[in-house]
Amino acid sequence: MVAVRPGELPHEVWACVPDNYAPSVGHGLVIWLQGSNAVDPKELLSRWAPHCLRQELIFVVPKPASGTRWSAADAPLVRKLVEEMQSSYTIDPARVVVVGQEGGGTLAYQAAFEQRELIRALIAVDAPLLIRPPENEPLQSLSFLLLKAGNALLRPMVTQTAATLQALKFPVTTKDLPAGGLSDPAELAEIARWVDMLDRI
Repeated sequence: MVAVRPGELPHEVWACVPDNYAPSVGHGLVIWLQGSNAVDPKELLSRWAPHCLRQELIFVVPKPASGTRWSAADAPLVRKLVEEMQSSYTIDPARVVVVGQEGGGTLAYQAAFEQRELIRALIAVDAPLLIRPPENEPLQSLSFLLLKAGNALLRPMVTQTAATLQALKFPVTTKDLPAGGLSDPAELAEIARWVDMLDRI
């Protein structure tokens, strides 16, 4: 686990780089944007560590610049992080993923749609789409994994998000998580495999 400094941005950022990292191998990049509840980066990274090792992933956890909620001031963060990791590690461009949980989903959707040349997939956890999506661009593939975790109020909105994206011909996968959700190692393993398969879509 290493600390990352994303340019001049005032964010605390942690990353899990697998012990078997080799510059000759392109690694997937997963950037996790937390929800309304603060997360312990070390605990989250420790859960992802075995999957980073197995699927050759680098997992990055930034924290909001102020408090526990994302704001418009955080908008440059995702691009800066991708560029920072690309300058330090060999990143597989087909497996660059941003994850947005709950409120972090708004920033994740914004980053994914605005940075199509960098981001190849978005994983939304209890995070419905609250902005108007652009038209699909087949030459800049963008895949979605929509996870319904524990918020029953958001489930219908996530279902509607899937329908909206599918109508625009985006590749969309949806999944209902069981009790325990993302703390279940089997569920994390399945998500990591989905990320690993992106270079074959």
